[in-house]
Amino acid sequence: MSYQYRCRRCRITSHRVHSRDALDHIRRDHREQIHGGHIPDGEREIKVRTRLGDLPIQYWAIAAAVLAILFGPALLDRL
Repeated sequence: MSYQYRCRRCRITSHRVHSRDALDHIRRDHREQIHGGHIPDGEREIKVRTRLGDLPIQYWAIAAAVLAILFGPALLDRL
């Protein structure tokens, strides 16, 4: 799942991020820099459905490592 921050007052939408921590960072920065730390009316989080192609390369590397650990021994036995 990826997320975007939307401030309706400013009419801006952030870029996609892949964690709640990153979304919280974007929200905090926007509130501090633009709204003096106040919460703007109409602000919201947008949950964006993530396609496999949108995942960061680190996620693909982790998936490949897990698959190699799980299925590597079985494949080597067949050689």
